[in-house]
Amino acid sequence: MLSSLQRKLLVEAYLLQDRITASRFVQYFSVRYDIPMSTVWCNLRELRDLGLLRYGEGNGMRVSEAGEIVINAIPNVEYNQYMNSCIPILKKLEGFKVPVDIKHS
Repeated sequence: MLSSLQRKLLVEAYLLQDRITASRFVQYFSVRYDIPMSTVWCNLRELRDLGLLRYGEGNGMRVSEAGEIVINAIPNVEYNQYMNSCIPILKKLEGFKVPVDIKHS
């Protein structure tokens, strides 16, 4: 079972996938939630080891099909809280478009 932090990481990784490297994502997430970078890295590695997330070699992060299934299993209330808290911030990024909501597609 994923922790609340891991679920939040997975949802935000989905929203930013292919737009950001893992290193940049860790910096962003650490500052945004005031969590040590080492904690973020540890949890990202666990998600990668579980096959839910792909990253490395300078490529953008990508949520796997298994990761999308897990996101779809996140309770709607929790998922909507993640979406509502991060979309306004992400819209400030140049060229960011809100992705198709996999929970409702």
